[in-house]
Amino acid sequence: MHIREQLPGDYEAIAHIVATIYPENAETAAEIEYFDQHRATNCRWQRFVAEENGQIVGMASFEQFAWIYHPHKFHLSVEVLPAHQRLGTGRALYQQLLSALAPYQPVCLRTRVREDNTAGLHFAAGRGFVEEERTWESRLAPAGFDFTPYQYAFDRLVQQGITLSTVADLASDPQRNEKLYHLARAATQGEPSVEPLTPPNKEQYLTDSLHNPNCLPDAWFIALDGDHYVGESSLWRMQAHENELDVGFTGVRPEYRGRGIALALKLRTIAYAQAHGITRLVTFNSSLNQPMLAINERLG
Repeated sequence: MHIREQLPGDYEAIAHIVATIYPENAETAAEIEYFDQHRATNCRWQRFVAEENGQIVGMASFEQFAWIYHPHKFHLSVEVLPAHQRLGTGRALYQQLLSALAPYQPVCLRTRVREDNTAGLHFAAGRGFVEEERTWESRLAPAGFDFTPYQYAFDRLVQQGITLSTVADLASDPQRNEKLYHLARAATQGEPSVEPLTPPNKEQYLTDSLHNPNCLPDAWFIALDGDHYVGESSLWRMQAHENELDVGFTGVRPEYRGRGIALALKLRTIAYAQAHGITRLVTFNSSLNQPMLAINERLG
């Protein structure tokens, strides 16, 4: 076995590993490469691959995220193809990560493991990892969704003078991108997180969102109070799953919370998916964010 740093030509093999281990959350090579090429400049990251007879059979990475940035805290990932697990590949990749991280003097390492991955849980626990939060994947089939019981949600918006639009329809607003950025910063205030939130600069925000190839401006809904952007919810393209969409960030400015805006925005995303023949919506919720988890459970 040989471990080396990832090369530009490795993305297809990396995507294959992801699709094999997590088929429901598969990503294309192009998606992974775009994300790597557009990471925030202050965030450190590195990926290694393990080769057997010239074939990439595993990978490992450390990274930092712009929204929860800390110079000495990192997220780790170690993935090995099933046929090559329990042969020491994962251990070797993990040790490579620790060696590569040493110059940065890490004070905290985090990772994610599915609860049905018994071997992965044992691997993490044996290296000192303890549970910090749980994240649930929620799925919804839009085709059978009945909007009748939720008409009140839209009526409530009308009574408050709140309207819903899309990022596509707001293209004529010369301040749209600036408003989107400040909405995102405001709507994340108070959001439960394992680390204090550290919003990126506007350029990085737009790179990650509006300029992202998976962005769907006509499926990115904005709640407005006059011309003031007060809430948002979006759907994102999943290139490896043609008829499925990923539910992105849903949030409301603190002073507008508790008024049913998030629910109405969620309903609009479901209506969009239904109208476009989407078979499944996928979202993830942290155990730390009970209010949003409650909305998703309420919607089925």
